[in-house]
Amino acid sequence: MTSIISKKLLGPVGFSNLPNQVHKKSLKKGFQFTLMVVGESGLGKSTLVNTLFNTTLYPSKENKEPTTEVPKTVEIQTISADIEENAVKLKLTVIDTPGFGDFVNNEESWRPIFENIEGRYDAYLEQENRVNRKRIVDTRVHACLYFIAPTVHSLKPLDIEFMKRLAHTVNLIPVIAKSDTLTDEEIKIFKNRILEDIAFYKIPIYQPPVHDNDDPETIQENKDIIAKIPFAIVGSDREVEFNGKKVRGRKYPWGVIDVDNEDHCDFVKLRQMLIRTHMEELKEYTNEVLYESFRTQKLAAGALEKTNDGQNPLTKFDEERLAHEQKMAKMQAEMKAVFQQKVAEKESKLKSSEDDLNDRHRIMKEELERKKAELEAKRLKLESGYATKPELILTFQSKLYSTSLFNVTLKQGLFKPVSLFEYSVKDKSADNDCLNNLKNAVQKLKTLRHPRIIKFHKAQIDDSKISVLTEKVEPLCLVLNNLPQEEVCMGLYGILEICHNNLQISSIYISKNKEKKWLLSGMEFVKPVKEMEESFMKNLANNLPKEIIPPEDNDPTLRSKFQDRDYFALGILITHIIEPFIIKSVNTIKNTENQLFKWRQLQTLADGCISMNPLKRYDAEQLLESQFFENNSFIQITEKFLMILMQLTAAEKQEKFLALPSQIRELPMSTVAAYILPLLLTKEMFSEPNVIDIFRELFSCPGDDSILSVEVYQSHIVPFIKEMIKVKTFDVRLTMLKLIEFYFVPVLNYTMGYWMDSVIEVILVGLEDSNDDLYYYSLKSLMFVIPTYIETVILSQNQENGVSLIKSGSAKSIHSDLGNDESVSNSVDELSSRLPITSLKKYSIDVLINRVTIPHMLNIFVSPILGEEKAWGSIESCISMWKTLHLLEKNSPIKSSQLLPIYRSILKSFQLVLKASNEEKKLIFLEKLTGKLSLENEYEFKNSVGASAIYIIELIAPLLNDLSL
Repeated sequence: MTSIISKKLLGPVGFSNLPNQVHKKSLKKGFQFTLMVVGESGLGKSTLVNTLFNTTLYPSKENKEPTTEVPKTVEIQTISADIEENAVKLKLTVIDTPGFGDFVNNEESWRPIFENIEGRYDAYLEQENRVNRKRIVDTRVHACLYFIAPTVHSLKPLDIEFMKRLAHTVNLIPVIAKSDTLTDEEIKIFKNRILEDIAFYKIPIYQPPVHDNDDPETIQENKDIIAKIPFAIVGSDREVEFNGKKVRGRKYPWGVIDVDNEDHCDFVKLRQMLIRTHMEELKEYTNEVLYESFRTQKLAAGALEKTNDGQNPLTKFDEERLAHEQKMAKMQAEMKAVFQQKVAEKESKLKSSEDDLNDRHRIMKEELERKKAELEAKRLKLESGYATKPELILTFQSKLYSTSLFNVTLKQGLFKPVSLFEYSVKDKSADNDCLNNLKNAVQKLKTLRHPRIIKFHKAQIDDSKISVLTEKVEPLCLVLNNLPQEEVCMGLYGILEICHNNLQISSIYISKNKEKKWLLSGMEFVKPVKEMEESFMKNLANNLPKEIIPPEDNDPTLRSKFQDRDYFALGILITHIIEPFIIKSVNTIKNTENQLFKWRQLQTLADGCISMNPLKRYDAEQLLESQFFENNSFIQITEKFLMILMQLTAAEKQEKFLALPSQIRELPMSTVAAYILPLLLTKEMFSEPNVIDIFRELFSCPGDDSILSVEVYQSHIVPFIKEMIKVKTFDVRLTMLKLIEFYFVPVLNYTMGYWMDSVIEVILVGLEDSNDDLYYYSLKSLMFVIPTYIETVILSQNQENGVSLIKSGSAKSIHSDLGNDESVSNSVDELSSRLPITSLKKYSIDVLINRVTIPHMLNIFVSPILGEEKAWGSIESCISMWKTLHLLEKNSPIKSSQLLPIYRSILKSFQLVLKASNEEKKLIFLEKLTGKLSLENEYEFKNSVGASAIYIIELIAPLLNDLSL
């Protein structure tokens, strides 16, 4: 006995693709299905077949004239057709039985049908027994629909006799014909009576099998189908109107029967079982059960007959089979002996090869280990050194040690530039407190992680020297005189947030990245307040510069807290840093920039920090909350908003964004360009929900009311917009589409024609997006861009054809003519000065209007998916596009004949909109087209309607001479 062991695959093999192979083969070969319909005349058999397969297999029957001839037997008629659905081909054969049940004596009416079914089984069996079985044609009946007259009583004797005779030969499916003649209650009673008769006479009808391993959905579907047997059906191949829709059904004075409505009849369940879900089940049951039963009976009956020589054919077959098995066993034994001999020889050869390979593997492994050790030694040697010789930047001297700063590039990490701090102890014989303080400083740099403290990389500690690698920085004292006021103000604000007890200019550095933050060092004299004992304070006083030593260190009678000495050093530091700006403000009579940075006010605060009375000194918190920072728009924007944006709540962000435009207007343009725009113009900023208002201000055309100058707009905004229009992120795409009317024309003024092509390409991609908002705003953007695109293309063509061009004032004309229509007022500009633009031939005007814009606009208006607001929004954009094109004709050298095809298409779309609208929507469309009508009094109403009508006539008048319209 062969045992089957389940094994798990270690990787993909390929037989999981077998269903795809079967699918392709089935599509190529096609399918076949044979259906028999049996029932009395007039029960709608032909109509039901046409309804089932949604085609006309049976032509309309003609009324026959009365005749004395009566058919003597039941006829068998066959109709075959090749039908196709979604590339799936089906050879359908329908067998009809006219005459069944139409005689006075119907005792033998079932026999011709039974003989026809068995004859088809005989034909299939004969094909199977042929020598050449390549082309076997399956004509077996796979299902039989038996039509029961709607009598409401029970099955007639003819029905019972037929079903008993044929139920074991074919898949029998009973249906109640013309169920629309019965009420729902009558159908329910009739079905129960039929099922009782079927159960009483033990008639096996076909029912969908329910398997335990099926999914719950399939099991429920099969149970729903079984519950409908026998099916109460209505057939109709004609369409009638029902609830405003065309449906297949029958119309009566009392209502409409919808064939495809499960509430009206069981036709859908019958079609589902017969075609959609169980067609292959029917064929499989016919082949494996019904036909196999017939075949077994047929062969068993034939085996009893003797051959001419008197020998039973089954006995002869068994003898031949036994002789063949003995011959095969002998051949198998011989082959097994030969195979075992060859396997033994191969195993011996492989054993020898395996020993050789093991020796070679051992030798190669030892060689690789040796090379790996050499490479590791070289790597450690390289990483321990620098890629460049350390460059000395500055040296600070104190009483006990010196600090040297070097610029160096490490070989490790792709030659990363860093700063090297070397601390050297001067007196090696002295107490080790100095060295311990330096070690503590290194430990603090390792553990502290603050954006205002130098970032630590690694350190090396020797007996008298400590080397520390940090991020790349430069000393503040070297660059202070060259720093602009904005960077000094931001730096001071950052230092105030984390001042410690070693505040002096030598402990402040500036990062060498784009942020240029002021960073604190000098951690050797930093300790928590609770750890500050007198010995530490004494050591601190001995090592700090004299100018930052507070008076209480020399006068014990002055009461103070430990933090008071830090505020004293802070005041000295601020005074030293802002001294150049104080001198400049004194020497300058009128300086507009000093209106932003009131350095004298800050100096007053610094004076408060260096008060001789420690208890009256200002602390860092008072400076941060002072008017100097609170009333400074620059600090409010940078340090208190954009640099901490991720830490703010949604309400705080909304408040800050609303105040941002007015704050920007208070800043010099150079400050905005250098410090504000780099923080605002980022891809991440688009994810903020309230950013669209400030972007609208920034993207708008620069002018007198703009917050940006023309130069800044051209140098910062234009490149940013050109970069963002290509970004695929959802937030960026949606915001750029919403704001296109503000930046499209200004950016076009500073770029060539390829910008317009790029924008249209992005818009067309958005029209294919599944997101409703992206789709809607892509369409609105396209309708906004099209007038400018059309004007540019036509003017370019005119120039190529030698037509004289006059620089137009189209933008101004359209603004004055359309009044407050903001979406139209920004739609065109003075384009003729930039011609020719050859790249604009990439997109056809006809395609953009007739195949893209108008179909999508009508789709949004007709479809309820996007809602009423977006539907009317698309209509308004189309109207604005039409009005803009008309005004282009008045204000530019474009001929009206060049715009007539476009006018025609747009007006036809308006006609379609009106046809698809009810009376209320038509009035709304009129308002959108002409402006809101006043209904306060009859005079105003007549005048507004008259003015609107005249306006529309003026717009359409140029088209009246175009007879093709």
